[in-house]
Amino acid sequence: MIGSLHGTISHKSEGTIIVLVDGVGYSVVVPVSIISNYSVGEEIELFTHLYVREDVFELYGFSDLEGMEIFKLLISVSGVGPKTAMGVLSQALPEEIRDAVAKADKPVFSAVSGIGKKTAGRIILELQSKLGELEELDLSREPEKEETVEALRNLGYKKSEAIEALKDVDSSLPTEEQLQEALKNLGR
Repeated sequence: MIGSLHGTISHKSEGTIIVLVDGVGYSVVVPVSIISNYSVGEEIELFTHLYVREDVFELYGFSDLEGMEIFKLLISVSGVGPKTAMGVLSQALPEEIRDAVAKADKPVFSAVSGIGKKTAGRIILELQSKLGELEELDLSREPEKEETVEALRNLGYKKSEAIEALKDVDSSLPTEEQLQEALKNLGR
């Protein structure tokens, strides 16, 4: 299986890029963010998922592992295929999808072509059980840590990294001290 690709973008079209790796061009379906952020001739590294069904072999690419994992979870939901899952990832970042699942925010999913209210509800229900208890993991719901999570995001960390770094930090500390502790946990 192809787990990742590192090469040069040789062609771009709507939703697909061709990544040239050692003389071999791989056609990869990618989220809109990759199409808009990269140009032909640029080097790119993608984490990939090979989708195989009877007569379909498609390679899907993501700029990070979290995006790929969310994609895999989405396609595991009954009625959600890879094109629909890619539509969700083109519309929302992985952390926004996790938030939508935690808050049961159906419009995040139903805004995607091919997803109605029933399917949006099924996605939320199934992902809540697969992602575990999001309420426990989402420390940004703690008002005492919300500001620190935002500060870490402004420093370039993903929300999931910020939440993980704050896991064992005392929420009664002032924001500045929480930030210092979180940065220590992140190795800075």
